Amino acid sequence: MEVNQIVVSKYPMVLPKILPMQMHNISVGGVLLFCYLDLGLGLYFCSTVTIDGVLMNIVCESLRKEMLLDGYYYGCKLRGLTMSEQQVIRHFVFQEQMRFRRLMLISGN
Repeated sequence: MEVNQIVVSKYPMVLPKILPMQMHNISVGGVLLFCYLDLGLGLYFCSTVTIDGVLMNIVCESLRKEMLLDGYYYGCKLRGLTMSEQQVIRHFVFQEQMRFRRLMLISGN
């Protein structure tokens, strides 16, 4: 995920460079983001992402932060998703869960 704008206290800041973040554990309610930078809480990260072939403009509010050896993990709430975007994410999560279960069956676990 490439963050191109951060909103601080209702004031958007267009970033001079794209801030790379990795998405983990996405759901309709939120997403876990990874970044090498120590950023504050209460920030809104704005990005355009493609999920299951659908281009979406997403806004994530950072609610919690955890520092680990390799960087920072941010627990974020997704804001302003349309019903169709929520459906795309639900379908994506379901497909990933099914893929994981098939892999577990194949590996014998």
